[in-house]
Amino acid sequence: MVLVLVVCMTSCAGSQPSTAASTRTFHPEDYGAKGNGRTNDLNALQRLTRAVNENGGGIVVFGKGKTYRIAIEDDPNGGHTAVPIAGAMALNFEGCQRPLTIDMQGATIELAPNHSTKYALFRFFNCKQFTLQGGNLVGDALKHDYSDVTWRNQRGRSTHEWGTGIQINGASGTIRDMSISYMTGDGIYAGNYKQDGAVYLSRMIYENLEVSYCRKNGIGQLSTDGTTFSNCHIHHIGTSDKLQGTAPMAGIDFEYEDKLGGKGDIILHGCHIHDCGKNTIVTSNLARPTPQHFLMEDCTIEGSCLDLVSMNSPRGKFLRRCTVSAPIFLGATEVDSCTFQIGGTGLSVSGTTFRNCTFMGRLKGFDEEPHGSCFMGNNGTATIFEDCTFRDIRGTNDNNISRQGFSGYAFSLNAQFRRCTFQNVTFGRGRANVKSSYQFDQCTLDKDCVIYNGDDEQPIIFKNSTLNGVTAGTKKTGRFQYENCNLIACPLTQSGKTTFKKCNVKK
Repeated sequence: MVLVLVVCMTSCAGSQPSTAASTRTFHPEDYGAKGNGRTNDLNALQRLTRAVNENGGGIVVFGKGKTYRIAIEDDPNGGHTAVPIAGAMALNFEGCQRPLTIDMQGATIELAPNHSTKYALFRFFNCKQFTLQGGNLVGDALKHDYSDVTWRNQRGRSTHEWGTGIQINGASGTIRDMSISYMTGDGIYAGNYKQDGAVYLSRMIYENLEVSYCRKNGIGQLSTDGTTFSNCHIHHIGTSDKLQGTAPMAGIDFEYEDKLGGKGDIILHGCHIHDCGKNTIVTSNLARPTPQHFLMEDCTIEGSCLDLVSMNSPRGKFLRRCTVSAPIFLGATEVDSCTFQIGGTGLSVSGTTFRNCTFMGRLKGFDEEPHGSCFMGNNGTATIFEDCTFRDIRGTNDNNISRQGFSGYAFSLNAQFRRCTFQNVTFGRGRANVKSSYQFDQCTLDKDCVIYNGDDEQPIIFKNSTLNGVTAGTKKTGRFQYENCNLIACPLTQSGKTTFKKCNVKK
């Protein structure tokens, strides 16, 4: 019995992963790093990385508040390598199948000016579960050498857009409490990798990050197995101040150009994205992102475009309790309790449902700054507004029917309003070949609202609604239809055909 017990204990112990290896602690200083902000610590950090990789993981602890300056090797090849060369990566963690924790303790990794077209301060490749926390990454975007490069003995221009703070390939982990700034490309770039025919997708959590002043994107993401963004502040991406950006200049770019789609959910909670060169969030790529769910809640989006129209989510796209002051392109999305400040190219909707939302516009002319405010359609799929409030949604101040607050003239817009309130809003629709339609049920339209119906014979329909001082103008065959409505002091133009059923009309 004793012999059997000893054999069993020996066998069982041999089958378990080494706890000591998983909890082994590494310090940059043990590998020669100075952390004084002057000495080039690149070689020391690379020696540390190799030791961690050989161990399969562990705990890395940086000196509290220190600055580790690195001078990487120039890699002027126009970005024609799959990953940066070894000398252009400070910390390259590969194949860590045990837990890996990197605690920077407020330390900074600062990149010296260079001419490399592709670099990474951190790279995580095929790491099972890593955590990076509590530090600052500062790139060289303001002092980078953007001059021509030589590749295969040919000299040519390069955008130098592949310099990243953190590059993730087929690894899963958490990045929290970090500041990332001034990268020549993306602050963070997460994607997949292929090996022996198998594809490994990243699964990531981002918490309490500030990503700013990067030239290409704050965070660029290929197909993933699920991503969560919590309380992230992403701002000044692309062209800003003395920084010259490179496309797409987005806060977050879901660029699923690997055509693998997405198997998990994408969730953004409590994030603030603003002052990006072109887009706050963009999904307009050759291969459309297809997360199972897309949820954005309690977020603030300002300035540049929020573009979700190309994202397909089998189980739905949802916006909840967000504040948006930017042009938006949504597509099939459920939107609840959000506030929108919209401008001239303000909002393109198709198959969208808005509930309990507030829309506020800008009043200057369409061709002035700031632009007038405008809703546009896309493919004519019905967009539903329930229990929403609209104020100051106007296009131009003239009678151009195609440039009103709701513009269903040049682009097909099928809008259904239920229990909504309107103040100082204009509507324009017409042209039979566009097939736009407006339907109002249990709505209230106050004075200064104007509705233009053009050449389309399909009527604008009001049911169970109250119109007070509303101007309804028709053109040629334009029609209006009122049922169970109260119309008070409404100057109704009769050049088209208007029908009333069980209405109370007061001059």
